[in-house]
Amino acid sequence: MPAPEPDRVEPGAALSSKMSTLARRDTRPEIALRSELHRRGLRYRVQVTVPGNRRSSTDEELHAAGWDVVRVWEHELPEHAGDLVEDAYRQRVPSRSPTDPGGGHPQG
Repeated sequence: MPAPEPDRVEPGAALSSKMSTLARRDTRPEIALRSELHRRGLRYRVQVTVPGNRRSSTDEELHAAGWDVVRVWEHELPEHAGDLVEDAYRQRVPSRSPTDPGGGHPQG
């Protein structure tokens, strides 16, 4: 079960200014998750910029575009986050078997 969502707090001007200067990519939690997924033999790349908000409409828009949404909070352990991502991946992509060299993907 995923960790509960943290309480939302309206940022003050000082915090908002500080947050605007922080890295939005290759953060310590992202690198830890990437390393965990790499250890499991999974690779990924960021292909779209996703808004940093948590609106349900964001999920709906991503689902409509064919994406699966997995929310991972920076305080979650990389192993747990890796389980969430791997589970979503395994549900979406069939396992490759010795009798199915295409991994369940259509040939052509």
